[in-house]
Amino acid sequence: MGAVRAKGLNFRRLRLLVPTAFTLALVMSASADPGEAITLSWSTSIEACPTGGEVREEVVRLLGGSDAPAPTMHVTARAQVTASGAGVKVLLATTAGGATGTRTFEASNCKEAADATALILALMIDPARVVSGSKALVAPVIASVMPSVSAAASSSASAAPPVLPSVASTSASASTSMAPLGSPTERAPKIELLLGTGPLVDVGSLPSVAPGWELSIGARRQRVFATLAAQLFATVRRRLDERPSAYGDARMRSAMMRGGLVVYESRLFTLAPLIGLELASVSADGHGVVNPSSGSTLRLGVALGLAASLRVAPRVSFRGEIDGIVPTRRVELAFDGLATLYREPAVLARVHLGVGFAF
Repeated sequence: MGAVRAKGLNFRRLRLLVPTAFTLALVMSASADPGEAITLSWSTSIEACPTGGEVREEVVRLLGGSDAPAPTMHVTARAQVTASGAGVKVLLATTAGGATGTRTFEASNCKEAADATALILALMIDPARVVSGSKALVAPVIASVMPSVSAAASSSASAAPPVLPSVASTSASASTSMAPLGSPTERAPKIELLLGTGPLVDVGSLPSVAPGWELSIGARRQRVFATLAAQLFATVRRRLDERPSAYGDARMRSAMMRGGLVVYESRLFTLAPLIGLELASVSADGHGVVNPSSGSTLRLGVALGLAASLRVAPRVSFRGEIDGIVPTRRVELAFDGLATLYREPAVLARVHLGVGFAF
């Protein structure tokens, strides 16, 4: 009868298998893509702006490249990039480690905004790796968007490597180096001062088409703006059909308050619907008649319009605007006991072209 043998482990082979498996695990871990640590939604209507994929690639590069070990922190981010004055503005919302926050910052162009966004996200994922691996490269960007981190990023090589907290961290140490997203220390949206001037034409307020000039001042915050304009129109003349020797000279001055919402904006072009209120003073002098020799009146009007601008320099743009005005009461110019010289229509039109300045 043959001997019965139990089949057991070959310990000699096991001694070879264990280190091989351990080495394979290290290789797999080292080759994990750091890009898996970021989920990014990148939205912009600006032409020639880096894509979300390029921003993600920059995050991976700051974390040491695709061959670097995969970070343990995962960040979900949503960035919206819009034109703002001479530069661009970024609204960045993030979720990391169960904490959420938002940050708004500005850059001179879209490329710088993309680089700054990539830097912020990389610092959230693994700040120590970013600073220790790319001090000379990231220090200027850190200094421009996060001054509180610049001292740590530019420290000498002989010093101990700084440990920067995660942006999403709520620990006490985080507040000494980098403010959490959404904290009170983040920059408030910039308020721009708007100035404008230029010619305009009115159709309907006076007996004939009236040229004029406008001066305006206003303010803009993000996509909402408001302006106050003073308008002065040239005197126009109208003769009576019944008596050619009798005529009237009419003129108008007005103040118009407008509000608008930017619905489209690129690096060069802006489009915004308008709503406003006008207070106009209309006066006339009669010639060739005795009664009355002159008169004036005030009226209100509700304005709806559309404004467009074309940027020609960092703070200068050409502006165009068209308004339809509905007067609350229609002004009538008349010679008492003789004839009506002119009566306003139900809807007036006004076209304005000019130059705008933003500060």
